[in-house]
Amino acid sequence: MPRGSLPIKKLGQKGFSVVEVLLATTLFGFLVVAVIGAVIYGRASAANAGERMRATQIADEGVEVLRNLRDGSFTNLNAGTYGLQQSGGQWSLSGTSDTTGIFTRTLTITNTDGNRRAVTVTVTWPQGSSTAQLSVSSELTNWAAVFNSWSGYDAPGTDDALKVASSGHYVYLVRGGSSSPNFLVIDVANPTLPTLVASLTLAGSPTNITLSGNTAFVANSDRNNILQIINISSPTAPSLTKTFSGCAGSAGALGIAVDSNLVYLGRSANGGNAELCIVDVSSLSSPTLAASYSNNVNMYAIYIPSPGNDAYIATSSDTQEIIAVQTQKPKTGQFDYSYDLTGTADAMNLAGFGNNLLVGRGSTLYALDHINQKTLSVSGSIAISGTGVINDIALNPSNTTAYLAATSSSAEFQIVNISSLTSMSIVKTTDVPAVLNGLSYVTSNNRVAAASASDTQELMLFPNN
Repeated sequence: MPRGSLPIKKLGQKGFSVVEVLLATTLFGFLVVAVIGAVIYGRASAANAGERMRATQIADEGVEVLRNLRDGSFTNLNAGTYGLQQSGGQWSLSGTSDTTGIFTRTLTITNTDGNRRAVTVTVTWPQGSSTAQLSVSSELTNWAAVFNSWSGYDAPGTDDALKVASSGHYVYLVRGGSSSPNFLVIDVANPTLPTLVASLTLAGSPTNITLSGNTAFVANSDRNNILQIINISSPTAPSLTKTFSGCAGSAGALGIAVDSNLVYLGRSANGGNAELCIVDVSSLSSPTLAASYSNNVNMYAIYIPSPGNDAYIATSSDTQEIIAVQTQKPKTGQFDYSYDLTGTADAMNLAGFGNNLLVGRGSTLYALDHINQKTLSVSGSIAISGTGVINDIALNPSNTTAYLAATSSSAEFQIVNISSLTSMSIVKTTDVPAVLNGLSYVTSNNRVAAASASDTQELMLFPNN
């Protein structure tokens, strides 16, 4: 029989060497390890994200519970560190923390002042070999206490206070009609006892006021005194610097705003003759007309977000309730762009922050966004409590709360939560003896100053603490 034999690989014949096999095996092992690691990491990341979401829910729940406890009685919120317990469907503070599964929640309450509490809810949970943490903070106010009272100041005469502005602990109030004085400086350092420290009797009839540094600019219904420039470098001794009368036509001024060295005056419909006057006040003693725009509508209020941005104007137009003018080197001519709110009610007042614009139009507060990109759109709206219209809007320093002056007979002062502009809500209202025409937030003592139609309380101060 022939002898069996095995094939012998000849030199140059293709095949796998031992080294090649080992290399391929090693690379395959690395690939398997990488795939397994990616799967494990992805699962861990998903688990971590889920845990953080759950921790956020637990923290938010803690803040809501504290808010509900506050609504039951402000005395429930004593300073300290707590947990929560639930009994009979009712929440209460208990111990120093509470647990839900792997999560530990701690609630810390700090006294800010007699009627305000800073609260922080912290949630911790194990995450691998370390501990993860998440905190949510808020501020809770004793609304029941602060809305049962307000302080006021009775100015001589019976004419209505129309608008108000504030700087430091001084409030500047203007009144229409024939009352003397019609420009008042009131010290509100002690908000329970506001004190008149100075006054002026200005020609014509003031309608509005704005401040810039050491100067007060007053809009007037008298065309011959349409802008009055007042030196307030010493609040207790204000003096009239100059009166400007260079706007064409006979209409008086309604709205006013300042941007650097330019004062914007919105006027009553004037037959299409300079309803917006822009006055150069780089020399306060020699103001000059810089530009004017015409639209034959009432221009009630003006808001300028910051130097260099467009000026936004609330008008009586049914198709251009909001119009905008470029503030950089303004020239007489057409408006930059406009926005039409559905309906025919006049837009009468404005406020804003960031890219957001708040518009008081009839009985509705509108929130518009993207004001600096010239693509205005309504992001939210809310009807005020009761009947009537919004006369003015003021904001708190953190831009989470809007204060409304209204003509409502039972809710002249209203507070709106605007922390989410898509879902604004009325927090509180209060009834005062007269309509409120103007508002200004007094940062020095956390109050809201209101210009009132009352004959005995032309200035009202609402606590916000």
